[in-house]
Amino acid sequence: ALFVTIILSLTLATTLAGAEVGASLKQALPALGYFSNWWRIWASYHPGAMSLGPYDHTWSLAIEEQFYLTWPLLFLLILKLFRGRPLRAAVLVLGLAGISALTRLLGWDSAHPVLSANQLYNRTDSEAELLLIVAAVGMIAWHLVQHPETRRRLPGWLLPSAATAGLVILALAFRLQPTADFPNRMHLFWTAGLTAIAVGVAAMCLHV
Repeated sequence: ALFVTIILSLTLATTLAGAEVGASLKQALPALGYFSNWWRIWASYHPGAMSLGPYDHTWSLAIEEQFYLTWPLLFLLILKLFRGRPLRAAVLVLGLAGISALTRLLGWDSAHPVLSANQLYNRTDSEAELLLIVAAVGMIAWHLVQHPETRRRLPGWLLPSAATAGLVILALAFRLQPTADFPNRMHLFWTAGLTAIAVGVAAMCLHV
């Protein structure tokens, strides 16, 4: 899908917009190499840097692909360490997610909030937390499916309550989004807000 999008974008840019083929190809390179998120960070500190143009949105795809390249190796290592103990493995993955969240918290620069938001939103290590939480939920869900007796031992109110709490957390997280009247919310949203969104979604997924 990415290659089709790039080919169509190159065709439209050169035929309809009259853009140079070389310049359009340069814009497409970070997307093709799956490092457009790091390019956006670099460009935020270099005002004269090349814009990604129609490929600016590929930053999230780049983070996903970088995660997909590293996660299988990490997953195999975790399985080897915790053979037959998926819940302990899930705890370790959640710990790694916590480290990722901590990098986002410690990486915030109050003197340059816009640059900080851009950096923390595009960095693979600070965004890995969201993907790691999902991976941990998958491990827990797999364990509950493979061992229904474990789920039966859980209090009947636990998972529905977690799902309800997830909805509340999601609502509160989106309330943290910065506005013109409350610019200081930017710090809360880009640190605690994103974590809250991931936890809220995870809680709802476990209930389902």
